[in-house]
Amino acid sequence: GLAPPLRGIAHHRPVPLSARTCAMQASWPSRRPVSRCAVPRAGLLSEAASDQWLLYTVLTAAASIGYRLGVTTRLGRLATGPICAMGLTFVAAGTGALPPASAQVSAAQGLAVRIATPLLLFGANLRAIASRAGRLLPSFMLGTLGTALGTLVG
Repeated sequence: GLAPPLRGIAHHRPVPLSARTCAMQASWPSRRPVSRCAVPRAGLLSEAASDQWLLYTVLTAAASIGYRLGVTTRLGRLATGPICAMGLTFVAAGTGALPPASAQVSAAQGLAVRIATPLLLFGANLRAIASRAGRLLPSFMLGTLGTALGTLVG
């Protein structure tokens, strides 16, 4: 016959699962009943890979919680709200709660950049930027003009 399994190593055979019932089986060597129910995977939000609005909801919730942590906790004030939000999304992606890079994630990143850029510029003090830029601003403007002309020429 077959040798008994090693102690401490769980051997599971696939068990057809019904949506309504779970099979109970005694485990060797303790003979305690062990449930053979389907165990949820780490991807708690696996639907987010295909549902763009669910992904936006999760990312918005992470941003809100990150902001709240940045305002209310000592560590959050040290790290700031955006860093807390990034940490939350890193943990969610690492545990599988958020999907890996996909078209939906790229679309969410593009939307965030398109929204964040004007919001940052609304708060910018252009006079302070011009005075601090000094000699760098004319060089930047010349480079911008050269890029625009190069694009038009071909």
